[in-house]
Amino acid sequence: MENEKQKYVTIGDSEYMIMVLPPTRAIKLLTKLAKIIGEPMSTLTAGKQGEDGQVSGVDMLPKAVSLLMQNLDEQASINLIKEMMTCVTVDNKSVNFEKQFHGKLGELMKVCKEVLEVNYADFLQEISELMV
Repeated sequence: MENEKQKYVTIGDSEYMIMVLPPTRAIKLLTKLAKIIGEPMSTLTAGKQGEDGQVSGVDMLPKAVSLLMQNLDEQASINLIKEMMTCVTVDNKSVNFEKQFHGKLGELMKVCKEVLEVNYADFLQEISELMV
């Protein structure tokens, strides 16, 4: 059964259930994410206006990646991703992080993307509308 507080996704050979985080945990996680990706994302969204009047973030990509690399901390990144996995189950069990994603970092990134969408899509939509 799927409702607005959970989503089922099949990635690779596994079916994951992703639950919406309680507001306090969601805000804490969002704050940690913003510390890592906030400045690089703002650099990308600033973009550069071309001769045709269109704004392109492609020109800003190298700077954004550089800022992201400066903001990354090995242990903080691991802790953040593991914290994201606390709202995920596979086969009705908590995710055994090391076992589930051993040799499957691409799958891990896809699950992370889904966690972000489930928990922050509405917030990110509101922010993007304010920026227009």
